[in-house]
Amino acid sequence: MWNLVIEGSQAQLIVQGLGLAKLMESLEVKEKKKMTDHSTLFPGGNGHVLTNSDFIKAMEDQWQMQVDEEEGWRQRQAARPEMREEKGKLNDQSQQIKQVHQRAWTMGMWNVSYSKLESQRRNSQVVQVAQMTSEIDTCFSGNIEPRC
Repeated sequence: MWNLVIEGSQAQLIVQGLGLAKLMESLEVKEKKKMTDHSTLFPGGNGHVLTNSDFIKAMEDQWQMQVDEEEGWRQRQAARPEMREEKGKLNDQSQQIKQVHQRAWTMGMWNVSYSKLESQRRNSQVVQVAQMTSEIDTCFSGNIEPRC
């Protein structure tokens, strides 16, 4: 009987340990925030001399990167109406094609055109086979240098 009690308590400790490990992992993820490109002031938590030429260059680079990001955002905003207009034109064209196909389907034209295509395909296969057999015959007749 005591063995069952000890076994139960050990199982409970294992489950609690797993829960605690998961909790610690989630807390660690929350504490480690992603460093952004805009955090140049104190990298690594160390202080810097703000008049150092390397620090001044890093701040200028950061400022230039922000300006470039804002310019890219403005360009994307300016291009949106053109993209919407182009998308609308393509949507209208696809609707027209869809209507034509719908009408053709209801009129039964697909069956006729499919049978025509199928007969053309069969005829072209017959022609290709005839050409291949004539090439093979000439190849083995000795008239032409063999390519096969």
